[in-house]
Amino acid sequence: MSEAVRTTVIFDLDYTVTRVDTYPLFLLSMLARRPSRWLRAGFLPLDLAFHRLGYRDNQWLKERALGGIAGGATPMLIERRSRELVDYVLESKLRSGAIAALDQHRAAGHHLILATASFDFYARMLAEQLGFHDVVCTIAERDDRRRLTGRIAGKNCYGDEKLRRIAEVLQGSRGEWHVIVYTDHHSDLPLLEWADSPRVVNPSEKMRRIAKERGYMILDW
Repeated sequence: MSEAVRTTVIFDLDYTVTRVDTYPLFLLSMLARRPSRWLRAGFLPLDLAFHRLGYRDNQWLKERALGGIAGGATPMLIERRSRELVDYVLESKLRSGAIAALDQHRAAGHHLILATASFDFYARMLAEQLGFHDVVCTIAERDDRRRLTGRIAGKNCYGDEKLRRIAEVLQGSRGEWHVIVYTDHHSDLPLLEWADSPRVVNPSEKMRRIAKERGYMILDW
């Protein structure tokens, strides 16, 4: 590899770096301390069914959940709940293989990016604690008092949008970077195809089959 080429390593978050899906944990932490909001969450099973049947997309579902459970939440409340979630994840919900890989790439001087569809209010905290250099994530919309509106500012950081956002962070020519990607999910196929070294972590049977067909490295963390 040419000395002019720099290595950037991109990690997905949920089920790649972590052993859990962080967004439901955040929503549950909000509900646990605001029981009255359970009534506002009563629509979620039906919304989930609409999503799984293909009538609504991922962004719609995320906004419905955020608006119903955390809409109107103050910056102080969001920061407190996010900090609690990050502490919990760091304490017991990280994949040991992910931490070993992060340590290895950091020691080699590689540029580390956390790329996730999870929301900015806790993804950025977690990225900082884990030593990432950059983070791309879904941005929650705030009103003029910095309260959550329940909507996404721009687009959900998912699929093609995640790839677009990463390319924006890297800037310059694609040829300037040797790109390594770790992810568990088929929604990251655009990113895996774009990478020089695509690596699939603890995949589902569907994702494992795709990885074998396309020659991706498969890792069991």
